[in-house]
Amino acid sequence: LSAWRPSSVRWSLRACLSADLGTANGLFSLPLVDRCVQRVRAASPPGRPVAVIFEDGPWNDFGALLQLDARTTFGADVYPLVSSINFFRVSVPLVSVHVAVSCAAMHYLSGPPPVLIAEGGLHHTDASPDEQRAFSAQAAADWETLLLARAAELVPGGRLVISNFAIDERSGGWFLGSTDYGSSVYTELSGCLRSGRLTAEEFALATSPEYYRTLREHVAPFDDPASPVRRA
Repeated sequence: LSAWRPSSVRWSLRACLSADLGTANGLFSLPLVDRCVQRVRAASPPGRPVAVIFEDGPWNDFGALLQLDARTTFGADVYPLVSSINFFRVSVPLVSVHVAVSCAAMHYLSGPPPVLIAEGGLHHTDASPDEQRAFSAQAAADWETLLLARAAELVPGGRLVISNFAIDERSGGWFLGSTDYGSSVYTELSGCLRSGRLTAEEFALATSPEYYRTLREHVAPFDDPASPVRRA
C-alpha cells in the first residue's frame, strides 16, 4: 500500500472500490482490508463512498462477514458486499477496483489436481518429476487466468497485492510444511488405508489441488513480452 501512487488513479467512478479476493470467512483479513479502505479514502476525492467486496467461491460461508457492523468496522460511508464468483473469472465489475488484496488463496488450482499422486505424498511437493510437470503446467495456465481477470477489474493506476504460498528457491526449495519433524498427513492417511478406514479411491482423491509457485514462476507472465498479461 505504501508503494501505491494514488495520483495515477482515474477517480471517475461514483464510488471507490476495494476487494478482498479469496476471503474465506473474511475475519482474518479485516485489519488489512480496513487499511485499504482508509488508504483509498485518504487518496480519493472528498465525500466519495467506498465499497468493499469480499470475494470467494459459491461454496464459501460468508455468514460472519454478513453480520459485521460496517460503521463500527470501517467507519461511515463504507459498504461491504460479497461476490461468490470464483476469482478464476472476473468477479467484480470491469474497471472498478482501486485496491485489491489476496492472501494465501491463489496457490489453489482452478479444478481437480491434473494427476493423482501415485505414492510418497498428497501434495505437489511430494510428486514425481512427471507429476510435478503436470502440476506446474496447470498452475501456469491458472496464474495467467487469474492475472488477466485482475487486469480487467482494476482501474487505470489501481493496485493489486497478492501474498501467496510459494517455494523459496534461495533456500534450496523451502516451503510451508517443509519439515523433518512429526508425521505427515500422507503417513497418517496411509495408515488409514492399510487399516481399511479409507478405500484406495478415497486415498487417491486426497491429492491436494494446489501448487506453490517459485519466484520465477510468479514473475514469468510479466517478464515474457509475448504474454497476454504483459499486454493487458
